[in-house]
Amino acid sequence: MSGIQKYQTSPPPSRIQSPTGSTTTTTSTTTPLAYRSASPTPSPATHRHDCMTAAAKRYKYLRRLLKFRQMDFEFAAWQMVYLFIAPQKVYRNFQYRKQTKAQFARDDPAFVVLLCLWLCVTSVGFALVLRLSVASFLTFLLYTVCVDTLAVGVVVATLLWVFTNKRLVKATCREQDVEWGYAFDVHLNAFFPPLLILHFFQLFLYHVFISQDWFVSRLFGNLLWVFAIGYYIYITFLGYSALPILQPPRVFLYALPLLPLLLVVTLAMRVRSSSNNNNNNNSNNSSSSMAEQRAGEETGEVEGSVLVKFVTKQDQFAVPGASVVVGANSNPNKLNEIVHAFIRQGSDPSRDLPRMEFVVEGQLLVGKLGDRLQESERSLEGVVEVEYLEKLPPPTPKDSLHHDDWVSAVQATDHWLLTGCYDNTLHLWSVQGLAEGQGDRAHRLTIPAHRAPVKAVAWVDTDGPLLSFISTSIDQTAVVWVWCSDTNAVECVSECHGHTQSVECVTVDEKKEYFATGSWDNLLKIWTTGNQKEKEEEENEGEEQEKKRRKAKKPQKKTPILTLAGHTESIGGVVWTGSGEVTTASWDHSLRVWDAEIGGVKSQAVGNCAFFCVSWSPLHRALLTGCADRHIRLYDPRDTEGSVVKQKFTSHSKWVPSVRWSSTAEHLFVSGSYDNLIKLWDVRSPRAPLYDLTGHEDKVLAVDWSNPKTTMSCKGVGVGEGNEIVGGREGERVAAMIVTSDDFLSRDISPRLAVRGLGEELFSDMDL
Repeated sequence: MSGIQKYQTSPPPSRIQSPTGSTTTTTSTTTPLAYRSASPTPSPATHRHDCMTAAAKRYKYLRRLLKFRQMDFEFAAWQMVYLFIAPQKVYRNFQYRKQTKAQFARDDPAFVVLLCLWLCVTSVGFALVLRLSVASFLTFLLYTVCVDTLAVGVVVATLLWVFTNKRLVKATCREQDVEWGYAFDVHLNAFFPPLLILHFFQLFLYHVFISQDWFVSRLFGNLLWVFAIGYYIYITFLGYSALPILQPPRVFLYALPLLPLLLVVTLAMRVRSSSNNNNNNNSNNSSSSMAEQRAGEETGEVEGSVLVKFVTKQDQFAVPGASVVVGANSNPNKLNEIVHAFIRQGSDPSRDLPRMEFVVEGQLLVGKLGDRLQESERSLEGVVEVEYLEKLPPPTPKDSLHHDDWVSAVQATDHWLLTGCYDNTLHLWSVQGLAEGQGDRAHRLTIPAHRAPVKAVAWVDTDGPLLSFISTSIDQTAVVWVWCSDTNAVECVSECHGHTQSVECVTVDEKKEYFATGSWDNLLKIWTTGNQKEKEEEENEGEEQEKKRRKAKKPQKKTPILTLAGHTESIGGVVWTGSGEVTTASWDHSLRVWDAEIGGVKSQAVGNCAFFCVSWSPLHRALLTGCADRHIRLYDPRDTEGSVVKQKFTSHSKWVPSVRWSSTAEHLFVSGSYDNLIKLWDVRSPRAPLYDLTGHEDKVLAVDWSNPKTTMSCKGVGVGEGNEIVGGREGERVAAMIVTSDDFLSRDISPRLAVRGLGEELFSDMDL
């Protein structure tokens, strides 16, 4: 009787207890033991204190689930460690629990809580390794905890609970059963080691080894899964072996010999799948151009082959995601033939397709595919993902705008072009006039702005007929102007005094509330674009006072709200890189990021030559600098190692005084140099520019890429609204360059502005 009660989960038979504690002797038959009482009425039946129903155990377990102070996390952690070291000790502890608490199952949910926390940690690791978005990470986390662990655990525990009670309980113990809670505990115990193997250790090897499409990588990855499954089966076997009411559960071990067979089958299926893909690709590439390419590869010209998967973000040129074998010596011309053949298979065979360019391992392919893979230390084995996109047509000259002296500054809006000249004047031009090829007829206004040559210009407000802009000069001032495009009247509203030498550069913040200037006096100064107090006074003053003020037409004398010192040489470039954050490029070989709110340096990068200019891209989140050693350098201000150059672009032969990011194309920028050239770049092609824009006859001093309303597209000739690349040059004329997508401006020391458009041939020597 004692043996039956030891493993029974339901209450034992009732025992009548005498008040005097006396007992009667048992009869010769096997009847239950009874106690006699002196009272004619029987005493109430009582159960053992340590025996509870399944419902009572479940209620007690769930009630403790959120009472963390009552949980023994130290003991749960000990169990997790010993599930790897010696799982037998863990189940020996289950025997102790049965002797003390009359149940095998855990009554402390600490193990489940720790397991869920560990799943959260490993899910964060997966999000970092696989670069998941926040939404994808939360979905992955909830699915892993709620579905993979808890829901699947409930199903597996229920199936094993039914199986063991039906098939494995000894014939002598039919009145007893296996607790469902114990079956769930066995599953959790067996689940934890595979979790560590597949959700933790695998993360450290994923990118460097497991994700590679090598046979060794597939073998290693499958071995991890086989090892994890085997560990799960073994710990499950130990769990049910610990119950004395069960027969030896050897049936669980019958699955172990099947694991090597499973490994071989999965590897063979993968090899067969790769072979089928190759055969399908070979049959799909039956066009004449593809046949010629393969014939060339079979003659011995190819040193190996590469399995390539073509992808694109341009849906109109998308092809099926199959892989194709190409020669390692394939260049962009051969890859164009392959992609064109794929595209024509799914559409009109006579379709006229543009030329494509290819991105391999983060850079544009300009030579052989095998050479690019060797440069990036990528093996020829496995699938290489190659992104293709429509090639940008070359810019071409469109127009010229004449000035009387060197053009020193230029900037455009959607409708207007502003230039600064060495004859102390500013000039306003109509972009619509440029689009119609009117040239000098696009000129709207000449402003005698300063007492010395103009050095920089910047637009402030460009909405509506009342526009404002800023100009700086060698006369040590910065001037704020307001221009009415309807009446063609201009007014100087503020003169900014504070610098002691030439004001070399100016930039306006995104909210149009502040602007910053850099000077030859090594100082950075922050100014307000407007005076709020003055505006309030204007609103409150009467009509007579307003008429008197306007009649006087005296510009406001403005002083800086903040002066930042630190550079030891002239500041050549300045740009706002965020709210309250300004970056300066100086001739003292340093690039500094300033906090305009607290007035200090946040970070700095030190180079080995003078910085002449700086440009910031909110799309690429990176800085470009033009330098005295003819190189263009890319910096990431978010990197704590500020002195490390992320990329260097080399093609110019002389100083690079100006660079500008595209405002709509994340990877494109333009540069101007003293070698008389403007170059159009893609950051994925650091060794060679996309195009050299010839035509300037002397040094190019600055470039500006404008008109953010349009995106980069190659639709042939034609300049629509916001499709200008404008360039100014030091001299009597300024050249504006128009590209069907975005606009940039350049200047050189000859007196004209050249205008270029996409879809026409380049002029080797522009003389418009």
